Amino acid sequence: MKYIVNKENILKGAGVLLIILILLVSNLAVIANTTTDKIKQNNQTNKSSCILHGSSFSESISNEGFGNGGLKWIVMERFEKDTIPENWTQDINNTAATWELMGDNPHSSPWYAMCYPGDGPQDEWLITMSVNFTGYKEIYLAFCWETNWWWAVHQDKCDLNVCISIDGSEWTVIWNENNSVEFEPFSWYDTTFGNYIDLSEYINETNVKIGFQYYSESGGGCAVGIDDVRILVNDPTNTLTCYAGGNYTAKAAETIYFYGEASGGQKPYDWHWDFGDGKMMKNVRNPTYKYYELGIYNVTLTVEEKSGDRNWIATDYAEVNITEPDQIPPTLEIENIRGPFGIRATLNNTKGENITNVEWEMHIRGAGFNNIFSTIVNGSFDKLAMGEPKEISSKYFVGFGRIKIKIMAEGDNVQALSRERKALKFGPFVLNIRE
Repeated sequence: MKYIVNKENILKGAGVLLIILILLVSNLAVIANTTTDKIKQNNQTNKSSCILHGSSFSESISNEGFGNGGLKWIVMERFEKDTIPENWTQDINNTAATWELMGDNPHSSPWYAMCYPGDGPQDEWLITMSVNFTGYKEIYLAFCWETNWWWAVHQDKCDLNVCISIDGSEWTVIWNENNSVEFEPFSWYDTTFGNYIDLSEYINETNVKIGFQYYSESGGGCAVGIDDVRILVNDPTNTLTCYAGGNYTAKAAETIYFYGEASGGQKPYDWHWDFGDGKMMKNVRNPTYKYYELGIYNVTLTVEEKSGDRNWIATDYAEVNITEPDQIPPTLEIENIRGPFGIRATLNNTKGENITNVEWEMHIRGAGFNNIFSTIVNGSFDKLAMGEPKEISSKYFVGFGRIKIKIMAEGDNVQALSRERKALKFGPFVLNIRE
C-alpha cells in the first residue's frame, strides 16, 4: 500500500484556534443553506435579447438518411493552439474568470476551451466566426462538453448555454446542459453520436454565429469545457460509407469484439465509437468492450476523413443485447463510509463469484489554514469473496473546514465503481459525512 501524504500546517496559539472556530461556524452555515437552483435571467446579461427557442430547446435528431448523400463539416474547431481561434471572439464580463484554452484534459489533443468558476457574477461568451448557411439543405451542430465540480464549487450555480444569432445582437438558446443526458463530473460527452442539433431553419442566413455562454449569477459554480465544435451540412456527393458490424449479442461481463468497416472518401479514416452507455472510444477500428448491466444498447460508429478537403462523415448503428450470464457475476459495493479518525470504508462483494485483483484509491481534498491539502491513499488485494467484506482506510490527517472524499474501486471482473461524500474536518476529526 502506498501513501501520498499532504503537507500540514501546525496551528499555534489560542488566537489562531479562535479564527478557525469562526471559519468552521461559517462552513456550517453554508451547509445548512438550502438555496434552490438558480435559473439564469438572460435579461440581466449584456446579451439582453437571448431568448428560449420557442417553447422548448431545439430537438436533437438522428443522422440516418440525410437526403441522397451523407454529411461534411463546414466548421471544425479542435483548438489546435493555446489561443482563442482566429475569427472567434469573446465577450468578457469577469476578467478573472472567463473562457481560456487549457491542455490538461482535452477531448481531442492538444487543447480545449474551459471557463472556471469565479468570485461574483459571470456572463462569459465564446463566439464562433460568422458562417454563411446559404445553399445547404440540412445543417447541424455538434460539439463535446464536460462539467467539473468538486468540494469548493456547486454544480447548480452555473449553466452552459449554446446560443445562435443571425445578426450578432439577438441570441436564441438552442441547447443547455440540463436538457441533455444525465452527466457526471470530469467526463466528456459528445452530441455527435445520433444527436445532432438541427439548425436547418437557419438555411440561407448569411451571418450565423454560435455562442457558448457560461452563466452564473453569483459565482462559485462548476468549471465547464467544450471541444471539437462542428457545423455539418448535407452533401449529396458524399460516397463515404461505414458499417458497425451488424447486431451483437453477449452475456453480462463478456468481451464483445466490435467490427468496423468503411469505404469511399479518402483514407486514412478517424474512427469514433459510442457504446450507448455513456462510454466512447476513438481512433480504434475494431474495439473490444464489456457491458455489466442487462438490456439493449444502441451503438454508433462514426467515420471521418482524416485528410483531404471534402470533410466527409459517415455513420452506422448497431444494437447490442446483453443477457444473463451462465455464472452470476459479482457485485462490488463501497459501503459504510465513516470517520471520525481518518476515513474508513468497506468493500463488499454482495453476490456472485470472487472479484479478482481488486484495486482501490481514496482521494481527500479540502482547505486547511492558509493552504489546500490533498491526500491520496491506495491499495490492492488478490480477491474479494462474497460475504467477506474488507475494510480500507486513510492515514490520519489534520485540517479545518469542508472536505470532499472520493473512493474508487475496481477488479478484473467487475465494473469500476466510485462513491463521493462531503464532510467537515476539525483537527484530526472527520465529522458529518454525507452525500
